[in-house]
Amino acid sequence: MSQKQLLVCALYDYNRQHTDELSFKKGDVLRVLKQLEGGWWEGSLNGFVGWFPSNYVTYATSSDEKGNPTTDGSSLIHLQNFQNEIIQHVLEGELRQVSELSHLYFTCNFMYLIQPPLFCRSFLNKLVNLRDILFQTISIHQHLASALTEMKCTHGPKCMGRLFLDFAPAINAVGCDYSKIYLHVITGLEEHM
Repeated sequence: MSQKQLLVCALYDYNRQHTDELSFKKGDVLRVLKQLEGGWWEGSLNGFVGWFPSNYVTYATSSDEKGNPTTDGSSLIHLQNFQNEIIQHVLEGELRQVSELSHLYFTCNFMYLIQPPLFCRSFLNKLVNLRDILFQTISIHQHLASALTEMKCTHGPKCMGRLFLDFAPAINAVGCDYSKIYLHVITGLEEHM
């Protein structure tokens, strides 16, 4: 005995804010794939799969269901290809970020090792702190790149938004630390060079 699929009708227009969300117009009938607590549901419309706010929909009646096209395989393949392109684009950006930060990290290391006599102890401490923050940043971006690579290999919908939300606290913390020390290091370099 097959379980009846849950259909909902859009109460308002919704334009996606992120690539893993689903856009729809008022009156569209969506098929619900997952219902999560917190107000976001996963659904499909015209072969596209994505997340949407549950307060934008109401349960569909039989009159709403007329003319709702079913999902065909080519639309799902198109969606998966599109998601993989986006993941690849973001992954390439993360790898560039790791490369640029690594270059900066090695520059900080070199400056610390040569320790020009003009550098005072407090400046060297700031330089060491910057180097440590850069190392943490590189590590975070390497982990994010690895997670994106794994996500690319999985079949089915890709939830990039969730991935970024998982990494956001660590990125925010290291970004705050970096912004606190950056000005001290730049000022110190200008004074001593």
